[in-house]
Amino acid sequence: DEGNATYGGSSTTGDLDFYELAVETLVEAAFEQSRSVGVSFPSDRSSKTNYRGCLYALHAAGGNWRRATQAMDLYGIVSLASVSDENGDEEVVEPSVRTPQNMAQSQKQVMSDISLSALASAHAIRLVENPNHRFIVGGEVGPYPVPPCFRDECSNPNDKSADTKRKNNKRNRGSDLIFASPTVVNSQDGCDSDRLSRLLTERSLMNRAVKMMVMHTLYLDPMSPDSILTLIQSSDLEAIDTSARLGYYQHGVTLAHCKRLRQQGARRGGRDFVADALGYMLSKYLSVVAIQSTRPQPDNAPPLEEIASVIGGEDLENSQSSKLFSRPTTFQLGQMLMSSNISPFTFINESWRTLGLCESARKGQAAMALLQYYTTKYSNADNSLAIEIAGRLLDLDEGRAELPLWLQDLLIGNDSNDGKNVSGLFANNKVKSSETSLPFADPVALVRLYMKRGLYVSACDVITSTLLGTSDRRKKAASSRLPEKGSIDYVPYNTIDILWNLIEEQINGTNINSEQENGLLVAREGMQKALETHFELMQLSEKGMHSARILKSC
Repeated sequence: DEGNATYGGSSTTGDLDFYELAVETLVEAAFEQSRSVGVSFPSDRSSKTNYRGCLYALHAAGGNWRRATQAMDLYGIVSLASVSDENGDEEVVEPSVRTPQNMAQSQKQVMSDISLSALASAHAIRLVENPNHRFIVGGEVGPYPVPPCFRDECSNPNDKSADTKRKNNKRNRGSDLIFASPTVVNSQDGCDSDRLSRLLTERSLMNRAVKMMVMHTLYLDPMSPDSILTLIQSSDLEAIDTSARLGYYQHGVTLAHCKRLRQQGARRGGRDFVADALGYMLSKYLSVVAIQSTRPQPDNAPPLEEIASVIGGEDLENSQSSKLFSRPTTFQLGQMLMSSNISPFTFINESWRTLGLCESARKGQAAMALLQYYTTKYSNADNSLAIEIAGRLLDLDEGRAELPLWLQDLLIGNDSNDGKNVSGLFANNKVKSSETSLPFADPVALVRLYMKRGLYVSACDVITSTLLGTSDRRKKAASSRLPEKGSIDYVPYNTIDILWNLIEEQINGTNINSEQENGLLVAREGMQKALETHFELMQLSEKGMHSARILKSC
């Protein structure tokens, strides 16, 4: 009787709802298929109906996007269950069928299904009209919440009654797989299958989609872990480390942004998570590649023991370790530079370089350009990213090479257009020009970094350039500078006194030759003249300030 049949769950008589009947049938078929098939090989997929996809199509055709999101979440849960079945029941599949090629194809398809589930869920939930309804509970496929009597009792996971309730509840099948799956259960509290822990908001679904995109990329890489469970179970920090180790720095930055969104601005130890993760990736991986690839002298490159510890290989002669040493490839660096809107640079082949050295130098220049991009973009007053990168580069070169000019200008506060810094001297906050706006500078930190590593000549040069960088403009405006208008300069006199005493101690020492002594004396003399010029300008400013006060009082 058509009068007693309803569609879409809006029943007036309550006799029969064909829509819910179709949903129940598809869900039942999807779970039976996942339990009976176990491992799905490429030859099996063409002859089997994708009931999970049919369930999503049914909800999407009716415009019920919230339940469509639940269907795609179920899609991923079933795929995770197939991974567990594959690892645990190898005797289910005949040995003649379980070939390495079929297994690789099956694993690849499962990873694609999990990524598809995460991406489609994040897309479908955004189509829900009411923003307050953009959430789901993982594992629930019904239109209504699970009744309290059938909800999971997680206080004791070994409780037989709770296990019986979970198995008898058809609407909560997904949570049964979640409860049994090692990929989701939190080992810290022993159970993670209660409804609150399975709540997925729009932001949670978006973060999961981003992470699964990264995991899918890493899985397709030939040097990534072969096990899907290893990737899925990896924490955010482990995923970031794997991405950077394989040369996918953009993916690591993306994961760091998602982690910061989940933390809702919280800073552990006062450090921003993105800057912290980026400093780790750049210091441990990209800086090593940039320095090692651009140095033609073998004795000026990092030792092999350090390289082996960085890439995670114990023996560089091992094929896997040698491949990791080649990451990131020149192609990867080029792709990241293009996606960052960095104009390609022109590499000039020096005649004295061999073909291998030219290729290595080209890779090093690309790595240095990417290092400059990330350091310049993410350095600000809230983090110490730039000074961390500077310290790492100095350590890799053992103080035998100068810092890149872009990094010196960034820390000193020089404008890339005119080479001059702003007023405030060592307290300048931000360099601004008509076209560019560089991040916050910290000349004092650079001076202390040089002093800590015994590079006293470089420390004197930083002080001299900072004090004399704006001398012409300061001379013109010396008589009209007023503190209430922001004309305040900061000079770290205590740090300069310590530097002066350290130079004096080294000159009086025995382990110094005449050339080094002359270099220290010339650098210190230049710093002394810069200080004298600074004191003269301060006297002019004092006289101008007194004159302004007298004129104002009159």
